[in-house]
Amino acid sequence: LPLIHAVLRTGSPRLRAIIEQEAPSEAEVRAAIEEVLAAGGVDAALAEARRFVAQAVSQRGEFPASPAQRALIEIAQFVLNRNA
Repeated sequence: LPLIHAVLRTGSPRLRAIIEQEAPSEAEVRAAIEEVLAAGGVDAALAEARRFVAQAVSQRGEFPASPAQRALIEIAQFVLNRNA
């Protein structure tokens, strides 16, 4: 998702060329990662994930409270807040 956001935001021909390769070099992969970070692709993907989690949590009232429901919410929040 970060890569998709970066391509959509920048329209970078260089990034498109790298991702269309069957086996990009390590240097090309590093360049793609740098471009995705610079374009805000990771931040945009994280913001989208936060919206999805918030939407899911807000709709949990449609189901009875349970340990499984609490666990799903905790997992979603953990994924959003972990340091990669």
